[in-house]
Amino acid sequence: MGSTTLAPGETTSLDVTIHMGKGMGGVHVFEITIPSNDPGAVNNKVQARVDFIE
Repeated sequence: MGSTTLAPGETTSLDVTIHMGKGMGGVHVFEITIPSNDPGAVNNKVQARVDFIE
């Protein structure tokens, strides 16, 4: 993961690892909430859609 504190206009990266167990095959949608102190965007949400193949 990159920096956890960003100045306006800065960017960073976020790596996510998803562990799926046996019998959990198929399409899943996960939502990641990224909190912010920006009054215009207090909680940013990113969705990840994965198709787990056993």
